[in-house]
Amino acid sequence: PVPLSSSQAYAGYAAWMAKYATLRADCRDPAVWGLFADYYFPMGEHPDMNLSDNATYYSGDGVHPNDSGHVKMYEVYRPAMDSLIDQSRISATAPYGSVWPASETNLVAGADIVRRFVVSGVAHTGIAAGISVSGGDAQVRLNGGTYGTAIGTGSGNGYRIYNGDVIDVRRTASALPNTPVTYDLTIGSETRTISLTTVAAVDPVAYVHGGTLTSLASSTAQNFSSVAFGAGIPVIGLTSNSNAGGATDSGPTTVTLTPTGGGTAITLTKRIEQMRGTAASRVVELWSGSATIAAGNYDIAVSRPAAAVMNAFTYGVLTGADPVPVASAGNTPAEPSQTNHATPSVTVPANGLALGLYFIEDDTTPDAVTVSAPAVELAEVVAIGTAGVGLCLASRDTTGSITFNHKTGTYARLISAWKALGS
Repeated sequence: PVPLSSSQAYAGYAAWMAKYATLRADCRDPAVWGLFADYYFPMGEHPDMNLSDNATYYSGDGVHPNDSGHVKMYEVYRPAMDSLIDQSRISATAPYGSVWPASETNLVAGADIVRRFVVSGVAHTGIAAGISVSGGDAQVRLNGGTYGTAIGTGSGNGYRIYNGDVIDVRRTASALPNTPVTYDLTIGSETRTISLTTVAAVDPVAYVHGGTLTSLASSTAQNFSSVAFGAGIPVIGLTSNSNAGGATDSGPTTVTLTPTGGGTAITLTKRIEQMRGTAASRVVELWSGSATIAAGNYDIAVSRPAAAVMNAFTYGVLTGADPVPVASAGNTPAEPSQTNHATPSVTVPANGLALGLYFIEDDTTPDAVTVSAPAVELAEVVAIGTAGVGLCLASRDTTGSITFNHKTGTYARLISAWKALGS
């Protein structure tokens, strides 16, 4: 039988579950297991079915499995049936080769690696030798039970291992990059060595600020000559406004860089924008290149709607970054956005960087810019012009979310995340 759910107000719950636990133990007790049918299938022992309060896998009465619960039971029932009808496994003392966890690479340094597998392919009477692990802090557990180094022989209980048993094995990855750790996993009569290797060391993403540009010309084109960029992925943040009003997008239609003195033009891609739809439509945008450029001077050419006025540029390069942002968030909150001074949240990968832009309508510089999650650094806050954009940077050495919180003076805002090249 499957366990009851404690969320079901059944007066005999505690007594019933005590008997249930005794039955489970008896079925695996080497002294008495033979009194039962040759094969004990652990349908009621799947750890996902044994959560104390589990509406996911049980119907409203807290007793009968729902469709999802039946799927979970199928996960342990199918291995039993597959093994029973496979005559080659009638006396097998080790599982199918496909059951074993595989060696892995590119793991996060210091991560707790937990891998789950379901026993299949052993004799239907089970294997008395059990399962054990050795090597570092490796541990194993049966059907969501207590972790240890052995189940069955050597564990003090001698429990038999059956087809359908759900096994979790865990081991901590090395704290160093590009470094393997191993553990030996024994299932019945076979032992295999599993290797877990961390990701190679990568340089964290960095932003090198180039400078600022301002213009209030209202035309279809705006050009800036001989602008110095460093080597890296070119990034341009900008604001524009239009008297068209409403939600009219006043941002540029194209932004290109051409090496000063001649060369192939580089077309930037608009990665994200945030509009503030008012009588004077405002927009904040982030544009970036799709490849690294060499350090040097570049001419910037911008094509935009005729009625648009470009307020300000902030520009620079990303170093050690994948050319395409891995996440971005904008177009929120709704107008009036000046009442909410936080960017949306983005997940920044390990060694990655969050780049935030915000529009300031006047000369008010935010009194403070903070991040809502631990970050390695708040690299810089740059407020530009009397009506322009501010720039915020925060990087992480571990994966996690970042939100920029601006205290005052901000309107439209956005945030984009970048991952380290090779990570």
